[in-house]
Amino acid sequence: MVNAIITDITTARRRRDLNVLLDRCRNGLDQPLTEDTRDRIVELVADPSEQTWDAAHGVFVDGRTTLWQALLAHTRYRHGAAPQDRVTDAGFEPFRPPQIARVRGWEKVPTPTQVLAAIGAQLDAADTHPHENLN
Repeated sequence: MVNAIITDITTARRRRDLNVLLDRCRNGLDQPLTEDTRDRIVELVADPSEQTWDAAHGVFVDGRTTLWQALLAHTRYRHGAAPQDRVTDAGFEPFRPPQIARVRGWEKVPTPTQVLAAIGAQLDAADTHPHENLN
């Protein structure tokens, strides 16, 4: 989906705006986002779904704030309840990972407009108050 052909001007502008924002984003180690991490946010904006939101919600946008936290702080997005998972098989044998089943999914997925607004506002806030919330 990331390399899909852009066929309308609104999508082209949104992609351009998103790339400008993603160039400013920093991960939890204060490094630029990796291509894989950028792709998770691009895919969310291109195809907002529970799957793409689940993949992108934990991405750091300013080195200490996740996309989910930025949405809650800077937009009208309200999640209701986060997903709930349940361990169905603990694994325990050597090299056998636990099995996890989703009990309840995300109640709401943010819109592309909300995602762009949240990232932009969080980056602007981080630029204005770079050491706030650091303990």
